[in-house]
Amino acid sequence: MVDEKRNLGYLEGALSAVLNTLLFGLKIWVGSAAGSVAMIADAWHTMSDTLTSLVVVLGFWVSSRPGDRKHPFGHGRAELVAAVVIGTLLGVVGANFLKDAIVQLRERRGAEFGAAAVIVFAVSVLLK
Repeated sequence: MVDEKRNLGYLEGALSAVLNTLLFGLKIWVGSAAGSVAMIADAWHTMSDTLTSLVVVLGFWVSSRPGDRKHPFGHGRAELVAAVVIGTLLGVVGANFLKDAIVQLRERRGAEFGAAAVIVFAVSVLLK
């Protein structure tokens, strides 16, 4: 049962990393073309999801290791460390987007969305 959960965690992490990386590329390309801070921010949020997935996989791997001399009760706390890393990454990314959005609002710059942006967001919603 434990091996099955770990294998499902690895599978989810790997699939999520691949799909999110592809979505990141698509969103950053269309967001840059449209001049949209929101779409670029969403692209970087998607990339942070990729990093999160990799941290999850690493957390599963480390926490599933048996106890040893230095860690007689095992490595289960690695999941908590992974959660702190994920939270920190999301906080930093969010702060940068807030700064970019404030700059864009102060400069009164708008974004122009075309059909490509709508299609990218629709694909993102379906895949996620």
